[in-house]
Amino acid sequence: MNPLRFGQELDRIRGEFRVPRLSAAIVESGRLAWRNDSATTRFPIASVTKTMTAVLVMQLVEQGRLSLDDSIGDVTIRQVLSHTADGTPGEEYLYNGEIFNSLTPVIEKAGGEPFAEHLTNRIFKPLHMDQTVAGPNIRAANGVISTTADLAKYAIALDGDRLVSVKSKSAMFTPTKSTRGKILPYGLGWFSHTYWNERIVWHYGQDTNAGSLFLRIPDRKLTLIILADSNVISDVGRLLDGNVARSPIALAFFKHVAFFNRGAGAFERDELENQALIAFFFSRRAESVSIIKQALAKFPEMESSDDLTLLGLLAQLHMPETEACATAILREHPSLPPAWYYYGLYLLSARRYREATASFRRITEHQPPWHHWSVSAAKEELKQLQ
Repeated sequence: MNPLRFGQELDRIRGEFRVPRLSAAIVESGRLAWRNDSATTRFPIASVTKTMTAVLVMQLVEQGRLSLDDSIGDVTIRQVLSHTADGTPGEEYLYNGEIFNSLTPVIEKAGGEPFAEHLTNRIFKPLHMDQTVAGPNIRAANGVISTTADLAKYAIALDGDRLVSVKSKSAMFTPTKSTRGKILPYGLGWFSHTYWNERIVWHYGQDTNAGSLFLRIPDRKLTLIILADSNVISDVGRLLDGNVARSPIALAFFKHVAFFNRGAGAFERDELENQALIAFFFSRRAESVSIIKQALAKFPEMESSDDLTLLGLLAQLHMPETEACATAILREHPSLPPAWYYYGLYLLSARRYREATASFRRITEHQPPWHHWSVSAAKEELKQLQ
Protein backbone atom coordinates (compact mmCIF):
# COMPACT_ATOMS: atom_id res chain seq x y z
CA MET A 1 0.00 0.00 0.00
CA ASN A 2 1.40 3.36 -1.05
CA PRO A 3 -0.93 6.26 -0.10
CA LEU A 4 1.83 8.78 -0.81
CA ARG A 5 2.04 7.55 -4.41
CA PHE A 6 -1.74 7.80 -4.58
CA GLY A 7 -1.49 11.38 -3.32
CA GLN A 8 0.98 12.24 -6.07
CA GLU A 9 -1.32 10.72 -8.69
CA LEU A 10 -4.25 12.62 -7.21
CA ASP A 11 -2.34 15.89 -7.52
CA ARG A 12 -1.61 15.10 -11.17
CA ILE A 13 -5.29 14.37 -11.88
CA ARG A 14 -6.42 17.53 -10.07
CA GLY A 15 -4.04 19.57 -12.20
CA GLU A 16 -5.13 17.92 -15.44
CA PHE A 17 -8.80 18.48 -14.60
CA ARG A 18 -8.12 22.04 -13.43
CA VAL A 19 -9.84 21.49 -10.07
CA PRO A 20 -9.18 24.45 -7.73
CA ARG A 21 -9.75 22.68 -4.40
CA LEU A 22 -9.84 19.00 -3.58
CA SER A 23 -9.87 17.35 -0.16
CA ALA A 24 -9.07 13.63 0.09
CA ALA A 25 -8.91 11.12 2.92
CA ILE A 26 -8.44 7.38 3.38
CA VAL A 27 -10.05 5.58 6.31
CA GLU A 28 -8.74 2.19 7.34
CA SER A 29 -9.79 -0.03 10.24
CA GLY A 30 -11.48 2.68 12.25
CA ARG A 31 -9.01 5.53 11.80
CA LEU A 32 -8.22 8.35 9.41
CA ALA A 33 -5.12 6.77 7.87
CA TRP A 34 -4.21 9.43 5.27
CA ARG A 35 -5.31 12.86 4.12
CA ASN A 36 -4.04 15.46 1.67
CA ASP A 37 -5.06 18.55 3.64
CA SER A 38 -6.54 19.61 6.98
CA ALA A 39 -9.72 17.66 6.11
CA THR A 40 -11.85 20.45 7.59
CA THR A 41 -12.88 22.39 4.46
CA ARG A 42 -16.60 22.18 3.81
CA PHE A 43 -17.94 21.10 0.44
CA PRO A 44 -21.39 20.13 -0.86
CA ILE A 45 -21.37 16.33 -1.06
CA ALA A 46 -24.16 16.37 -3.69
CA SER A 47 -25.58 12.90 -4.35
CA VAL A 48 -23.50 11.18 -1.67
CA THR A 49 -26.48 12.47 0.35
CA LYS A 50 -28.42 9.52 -1.11
CA THR A 51 -26.38 7.10 0.99
CA MET A 52 -27.50 8.89 4.13
CA THR A 53 -31.11 8.82 2.96
CA ALA A 54 -30.77 5.06 2.57
CA VAL A 55 -29.46 4.82 6.15
CA LEU A 56 -32.47 6.79 7.42
CA VAL A 57 -34.87 4.53 5.54
CA MET A 58 -33.23 1.38 6.89
CA GLN A 59 -33.38 2.79 10.44
CA LEU A 60 -37.12 3.33 10.02
CA VAL A 61 -37.49 -0.17 8.60
CA GLU A 62 -35.69 -1.59 11.64
CA GLN A 63 -38.07 0.36 13.90
CA GLY A 64 -41.10 -1.04 12.05
CA ARG A 65 -42.18 2.39 10.82
CA LEU A 66 -41.60 1.58 7.15
CA SER A 67 -41.36 -1.43 4.85
CA LEU A 68 -39.23 -1.44 1.73
CA ASP A 69 -42.28 -2.76 -0.09
CA ASP A 70 -44.53 0.14 0.96
CA SER A 71 -45.93 2.00 -2.04
CA ILE A 72 -45.11 5.48 -3.24
CA GLY A 73 -47.70 5.91 -5.95
CA ASP A 74 -47.19 3.15 -8.51
CA VAL A 75 -43.77 2.07 -7.20
CA THR A 76 -42.25 0.86 -3.96
CA ILE A 77 -39.71 2.39 -1.60
CA ARG A 78 -37.31 -0.38 -2.64
CA GLN A 79 -37.65 0.56 -6.32
CA VAL A 80 -37.09 4.26 -5.59
CA LEU A 81 -34.02 3.51 -3.47
CA SER A 82 -32.58 1.26 -6.20
CA HIS A 83 -33.30 3.65 -9.12
CA THR A 84 -35.54 1.03 -10.73
CA ALA A 85 -38.75 3.11 -10.42
CA ASP A 86 -38.58 4.77 -13.86
CA GLY A 87 -40.67 3.39 -16.71
CA THR A 88 -41.67 -0.20 -15.99
CA PRO A 89 -40.92 -0.64 -12.25
CA GLY A 90 -38.01 -2.98 -11.64
CA GLU A 91 -37.12 -3.35 -15.32
CA GLU A 92 -33.86 -1.39 -15.41
CA TYR A 93 -31.50 0.76 -13.36
CA LEU A 94 -32.08 4.35 -14.47
CA TYR A 95 -30.54 7.00 -12.26
CA ASN A 96 -33.18 9.61 -11.43
CA GLY A 97 -32.69 12.15 -8.65
CA GLU A 98 -36.17 13.62 -8.93
CA ILE A 99 -37.84 10.26 -8.36
CA PHE A 100 -35.43 9.63 -5.48
CA ASN A 101 -36.61 12.88 -3.88
CA SER A 102 -40.06 11.34 -3.41
CA LEU A 103 -38.51 9.67 -0.35
CA THR A 104 -38.28 13.06 1.43
CA PRO A 105 -41.94 13.26 2.58
CA VAL A 106 -41.99 9.50 3.25
CA ILE A 107 -39.14 9.85 5.75
CA GLU A 108 -40.66 12.99 7.27
CA LYS A 109 -44.02 11.28 7.85
CA ALA A 110 -42.57 8.05 9.25
CA GLY A 111 -39.89 9.83 11.28
CA GLY A 112 -42.17 12.55 12.64
CA GLU A 113 -39.83 15.46 11.93
CA PRO A 114 -38.50 17.48 8.96
CA PHE A 115 -35.96 15.69 6.79
CA ALA A 116 -33.10 18.02 7.79
CA GLU A 117 -33.76 17.42 11.49
CA HIS A 118 -34.00 13.69 10.92
CA LEU A 119 -30.56 13.71 9.28
CA THR A 120 -29.12 15.81 12.08
CA ASN A 121 -30.63 13.83 14.93
CA ARG A 122 -30.06 10.35 13.46
CA ILE A 123 -26.65 10.71 11.80
CA PHE A 124 -24.80 13.99 12.35
CA LYS A 125 -25.20 14.42 16.12
CA PRO A 126 -24.72 10.76 17.15
CA LEU A 127 -21.50 10.60 15.11
CA HIS A 128 -20.29 14.05 16.26
CA MET A 129 -20.16 15.26 12.66
CA ASP A 130 -19.92 18.81 13.95
CA GLN A 131 -18.97 20.42 10.61
CA THR A 132 -21.78 18.73 8.67
CA VAL A 133 -25.08 20.47 7.96
CA ALA A 134 -28.19 20.03 5.89
CA GLY A 135 -28.07 22.73 3.22
CA PRO A 136 -30.96 25.12 2.58
CA ASN A 137 -32.34 23.01 -0.28
CA ILE A 138 -31.87 19.64 1.39
CA ARG A 139 -33.87 16.74 -0.01
CA ALA A 140 -33.43 12.99 -0.16
CA ALA A 141 -31.24 13.11 -3.26
CA ASN A 142 -28.94 16.03 -2.52
CA GLY A 143 -28.06 18.84 -0.14
CA VAL A 144 -25.68 17.79 2.66
CA ILE A 145 -22.54 19.91 3.22
CA SER A 146 -19.63 18.20 4.96
CA THR A 147 -15.88 17.68 5.29
CA THR A 148 -13.65 14.68 4.67
CA ALA A 149 -12.95 14.49 8.42
CA ASP A 150 -16.66 14.23 9.20
CA LEU A 151 -17.28 11.76 6.39
CA ALA A 152 -14.47 9.67 7.89
CA LYS A 153 -16.62 9.40 11.04
CA TYR A 154 -19.54 8.31 8.85
CA ALA A 155 -17.37 5.66 7.17
CA ILE A 156 -16.17 4.31 10.51
CA ALA A 157 -19.76 4.11 11.77
CA LEU A 158 -20.77 2.15 8.66
CA ASP A 159 -17.96 -0.30 9.37
CA GLY A 160 -19.70 -1.06 12.67
CA ASP A 161 -23.34 -1.21 13.74
CA ARG A 162 -23.87 2.29 15.20
CA LEU A 163 -26.15 3.41 12.38
CA VAL A 164 -27.83 0.26 11.06
CA SER A 165 -27.66 -3.49 11.52
CA VAL A 166 -25.62 -5.98 9.52
CA LYS A 167 -28.86 -7.10 7.87
CA SER A 168 -29.70 -3.55 6.79
CA LYS A 169 -26.21 -2.99 5.41
CA SER A 170 -26.49 -6.20 3.43
CA ALA A 171 -29.76 -4.94 1.94
CA MET A 172 -28.19 -1.59 1.01
CA PHE A 173 -24.99 -3.04 -0.41
CA THR A 174 -26.40 -5.98 -2.40
CA PRO A 175 -26.87 -5.21 -6.12
CA THR A 176 -30.47 -5.13 -7.23
CA LYS A 177 -31.76 -7.70 -9.74
CA SER A 178 -34.01 -6.59 -12.57
CA THR A 179 -37.35 -8.21 -13.36
CA ARG A 180 -35.42 -10.25 -15.95
CA GLY A 181 -33.03 -11.52 -13.27
CA LYS A 182 -30.07 -9.40 -14.41
CA ILE A 183 -27.72 -7.91 -11.82
CA LEU A 184 -27.85 -4.10 -11.83
CA PRO A 185 -25.10 -1.71 -10.64
CA TYR A 186 -27.08 -0.23 -7.74
CA GLY A 187 -28.27 -1.51 -4.37
CA LEU A 188 -30.39 0.64 -2.04
CA GLY A 189 -28.96 4.15 -2.05
CA TRP A 190 -25.50 2.83 -2.98
CA PHE A 191 -23.78 1.73 -6.16
CA SER A 192 -22.51 -1.82 -5.73
CA HIS A 193 -20.37 -4.11 -7.86
CA THR A 194 -17.23 -6.22 -7.68
CA TYR A 195 -13.69 -5.32 -8.69
CA TRP A 196 -10.94 -7.89 -8.50
CA ASN A 197 -13.48 -10.18 -6.79
CA GLU A 198 -14.12 -7.75 -3.94
CA ARG A 199 -17.37 -5.94 -3.19
CA ILE A 200 -17.11 -2.20 -3.80
CA VAL A 201 -19.91 0.04 -2.52
CA TRP A 202 -19.77 3.69 -3.44
CA HIS A 203 -21.49 6.84 -4.54
CA TYR A 204 -20.50 9.87 -6.51
CA GLY A 205 -21.79 13.42 -6.29
CA GLN A 206 -22.07 15.90 -9.14
CA ASP A 207 -23.57 19.36 -8.91
CA THR A 208 -22.75 22.89 -10.01
CA ASN A 209 -19.19 23.52 -8.81
CA ALA A 210 -19.20 20.35 -6.70
CA GLY A 211 -17.91 16.82 -7.13
CA SER A 212 -17.53 14.01 -4.63
CA LEU A 213 -16.69 10.32 -4.32
CA PHE A 214 -17.31 8.04 -1.33
CA LEU A 215 -15.88 4.59 -2.07
CA ARG A 216 -15.83 1.69 0.38
CA ILE A 217 -14.47 -1.85 0.48
CA PRO A 218 -16.57 -3.04 3.43
CA ASP A 219 -14.83 -6.36 4.02
CA ARG A 220 -11.55 -4.51 4.57
CA LYS A 221 -12.99 -1.48 6.38
CA LEU A 222 -11.26 0.66 3.78
CA THR A 223 -12.77 3.89 2.47
CA LEU A 224 -11.73 6.65 0.06
CA ILE A 225 -13.34 10.08 0.45
CA ILE A 226 -13.01 12.83 -2.17
CA LEU A 227 -14.62 16.28 -2.04
CA ALA A 228 -13.97 18.97 -4.65
CA ASP A 229 -15.30 22.27 -5.94
CA SER A 230 -15.57 20.96 -9.50
CA ASN A 231 -17.98 18.44 -11.02
CA VAL A 232 -15.38 17.34 -13.58
CA ILE A 233 -14.11 14.60 -11.26
CA SER A 234 -17.51 12.87 -11.62
CA ASP A 235 -18.56 13.94 -15.09
CA VAL A 236 -15.43 12.91 -16.99
CA GLY A 237 -16.03 9.20 -16.29
CA ARG A 238 -19.83 9.21 -16.68
CA LEU A 239 -20.17 7.70 -13.20
CA LEU A 240 -23.97 7.69 -13.42
CA ASP A 241 -23.52 4.63 -15.70
CA GLY A 242 -22.47 2.72 -12.60
CA ASN A 243 -18.80 1.79 -13.06
CA VAL A 244 -16.52 3.38 -10.47
CA ALA A 245 -13.41 2.17 -12.34
CA ARG A 246 -14.20 4.85 -14.94
CA SER A 247 -13.13 7.40 -12.31
CA PRO A 248 -9.39 8.07 -12.73
CA ILE A 249 -9.25 8.90 -9.03
CA ALA A 250 -10.87 5.62 -8.01
CA LEU A 251 -8.56 3.72 -10.36
CA ALA A 252 -5.50 5.39 -8.83
CA PHE A 253 -6.80 4.36 -5.39
CA PHE A 254 -7.23 0.76 -6.57
CA LYS A 255 -3.77 0.74 -8.15
CA HIS A 256 -1.77 2.27 -5.31
CA VAL A 257 -3.81 1.43 -2.21
CA ALA A 258 -6.58 -1.17 -2.39
CA PHE A 259 -5.02 -3.58 -4.90
CA PHE A 260 -1.41 -2.41 -4.92
CA ASN A 261 -0.09 -5.98 -5.00
CA ARG A 262 -1.71 -6.72 -8.37
CA GLY A 263 0.98 -5.00 -10.39
CA ALA A 264 0.64 -1.96 -12.62
CA GLY A 265 -0.20 -4.02 -15.73
CA ALA A 266 -3.38 -5.32 -14.13
CA PHE A 267 -5.02 -1.92 -14.58
CA GLU A 268 -3.90 -1.17 -18.15
CA ARG A 269 -7.25 -1.80 -19.82
CA ASP A 270 -9.12 0.47 -17.43
CA GLU A 271 -6.40 3.11 -17.66
CA LEU A 272 -6.53 3.17 -21.46
CA GLU A 273 -10.31 3.47 -21.52
CA ASN A 274 -10.16 6.26 -18.93
CA GLN A 275 -7.50 8.12 -20.91
CA ALA A 276 -9.70 7.94 -23.99
CA LEU A 277 -12.68 9.25 -22.00
CA ILE A 278 -10.62 12.13 -20.63
CA ALA A 279 -9.34 13.08 -24.08
CA PHE A 280 -12.89 13.03 -25.46
CA PHE A 281 -14.24 15.05 -22.53
CA PHE A 282 -11.65 17.76 -23.17
CA SER A 283 -12.43 17.79 -26.92
CA ARG A 284 -9.25 15.99 -28.00
CA ARG A 285 -11.14 13.70 -30.35
CA ALA A 286 -8.24 12.41 -32.46
CA GLU A 287 -6.29 11.52 -29.33
CA SER A 288 -9.32 9.71 -27.92
CA VAL A 289 -9.69 7.64 -31.11
CA SER A 290 -6.02 6.73 -31.07
CA ILE A 291 -6.09 5.61 -27.43
CA ILE A 292 -9.26 3.54 -27.71
CA LYS A 293 -7.97 1.85 -30.86
CA GLN A 294 -4.83 0.92 -28.93
CA ALA A 295 -6.99 -0.48 -26.14
CA LEU A 296 -9.18 -2.51 -28.50
CA ALA A 297 -6.13 -3.94 -30.25
CA LYS A 298 -4.58 -5.04 -26.97
CA PHE A 299 -7.83 -6.13 -25.31
CA PRO A 300 -10.15 -7.30 -28.12
CA GLU A 301 -12.68 -8.61 -25.59
CA MET A 302 -13.56 -4.99 -24.83
CA GLU A 303 -15.51 -4.77 -28.08
CA SER A 304 -18.19 -7.19 -26.90
CA SER A 305 -18.29 -6.12 -23.25
CA ASP A 306 -21.41 -4.79 -21.54
CA ASP A 307 -19.69 -1.50 -20.67
CA LEU A 308 -22.28 1.25 -21.18
CA THR A 309 -19.70 4.04 -20.80
CA LEU A 310 -17.56 2.43 -23.49
CA LEU A 311 -20.59 2.17 -25.77
CA GLY A 312 -21.22 5.89 -25.37
CA LEU A 313 -17.60 6.69 -26.21
CA LEU A 314 -17.46 4.39 -29.25
CA ALA A 315 -20.75 5.73 -30.58
CA GLN A 316 -19.73 9.37 -30.24
CA LEU A 317 -16.41 8.59 -31.92
CA HIS A 318 -18.38 6.94 -34.78
CA MET A 319 -16.39 3.72 -34.46
CA PRO A 320 -17.62 0.46 -36.04
CA GLU A 321 -16.92 -1.44 -32.82
CA THR A 322 -20.09 0.23 -31.53
CA GLU A 323 -22.12 -2.55 -33.18
CA ALA A 324 -20.63 -5.37 -31.10
CA CYS A 325 -20.74 -3.40 -27.87
CA ALA A 326 -24.38 -2.36 -28.40
CA THR A 327 -25.33 -5.95 -29.24
CA ALA A 328 -23.72 -7.22 -26.03
CA ILE A 329 -25.50 -4.67 -23.83
CA LEU A 330 -28.91 -4.90 -25.48
CA ARG A 331 -28.81 -8.69 -25.28
CA GLU A 332 -28.74 -8.38 -21.50
CA HIS A 333 -30.81 -5.19 -21.22
CA PRO A 334 -33.11 -5.03 -24.27
CA SER A 335 -35.01 -1.94 -23.12
CA LEU A 336 -32.15 0.14 -21.72
CA PRO A 337 -32.77 3.68 -23.06
CA PRO A 338 -29.20 5.10 -22.90
CA ALA A 339 -27.94 2.06 -24.81
CA TRP A 340 -30.53 2.60 -27.55
CA TYR A 341 -29.67 6.31 -27.58
CA TYR A 342 -25.93 5.71 -28.00
CA TYR A 343 -26.57 3.08 -30.66
CA GLY A 344 -28.85 5.53 -32.46
CA LEU A 345 -26.08 8.12 -32.52
CA TYR A 346 -23.75 5.62 -34.16
CA LEU A 347 -26.40 4.66 -36.73
CA LEU A 348 -26.83 8.35 -37.56
CA SER A 349 -23.10 8.71 -38.14
CA ALA A 350 -23.25 5.65 -40.42
CA ARG A 351 -26.15 7.26 -42.34
CA ARG A 352 -28.43 4.37 -41.44
CA TYR A 353 -31.26 6.78 -40.84
CA ARG A 354 -34.17 4.34 -40.75
CA GLU A 355 -32.46 2.23 -38.10
CA ALA A 356 -31.46 5.33 -36.14
CA THR A 357 -35.07 6.51 -36.14
CA ALA A 358 -36.21 3.12 -34.86
CA SER A 359 -33.61 3.22 -32.08
CA PHE A 360 -34.69 6.64 -30.87
CA ARG A 361 -38.36 5.64 -31.02
CA ARG A 362 -37.62 2.62 -28.84
CA ILE A 363 -36.96 5.22 -26.14
CA THR A 364 -39.60 7.85 -26.82
CA GLU A 365 -42.48 5.40 -27.40
CA HIS A 366 -41.81 3.12 -24.43
CA GLN A 367 -44.81 2.52 -22.18
CA PRO A 368 -44.94 3.36 -19.35
CA PRO A 369 -42.83 6.35 -20.42
CA TRP A 370 -39.26 6.75 -19.20
CA HIS A 371 -38.29 9.97 -17.40
CA HIS A 372 -34.62 9.69 -18.29
CA TRP A 373 -32.19 12.16 -19.87
CA SER A 374 -32.01 9.92 -22.94
CA VAL A 375 -35.72 10.53 -23.67
CA SER A 376 -35.34 14.27 -24.28
CA ALA A 377 -32.08 13.63 -26.13
CA ALA A 378 -33.76 11.08 -28.42
CA LYS A 379 -36.65 13.50 -29.09
CA GLU A 380 -34.18 16.12 -30.25
CA GLU A 381 -32.54 13.66 -32.63
CA LEU A 382 -35.93 12.65 -34.05
CA LYS A 383 -36.71 16.31 -34.77
CA GLN A 384 -33.54 16.52 -36.84
CA LEU A 385 -34.49 13.35 -38.72
CA GLN A 386 -37.88 14.65 -39.81
